[in-house]
Amino acid sequence: MKNKISANAAFAAWAKEQITRQGYDVSGLRSGGRTRFAEDSGISAASVGRLINSGDVKDIKVLTLFADAIHHPLGEVLVRAGILEESELRAVQNPPPTPHPMTTDEAADALGIDDELDRELFRNTVDTLRRRRRRSGGQAAQN
Repeated sequence: MKNKISANAAFAAWAKEQITRQGYDVSGLRSGGRTRFAEDSGISAASVGRLINSGDVKDIKVLTLFADAIHHPLGEVLVRAGILEESELRAVQNPPPTPHPMTTDEAADALGIDDELDRELFRNTVDTLRRRRRRSGGQAAQN
């Protein structure tokens, strides 16, 4: 429990620093910075208070708005908030290569294309794109 509290405290201190860097004075209740930041970011005043006082905010919508407001990647905010581990973020950002490319039929299955006419249209579209790519030397075809 103590580890969670110290992690939350570290996130709260970091959040307060980031808000201050954006030009908001959140040093006291009467400074007006909390209210202005809440209004400008779309985050409720209560959530801004939790961000900078306890750091115990796990609501993804609040953290997304916060990331946008401080101009930081959401992934970084999620790691700092203790929602993701750094290794989990790296795994999502750089997934391991698949052992073999997905076939057109596997892609159709993954996309839920089960009507045979739709599958045929999908196959033809993929084949056309592959031919265009080969003709352009492996580069994505330009419009």
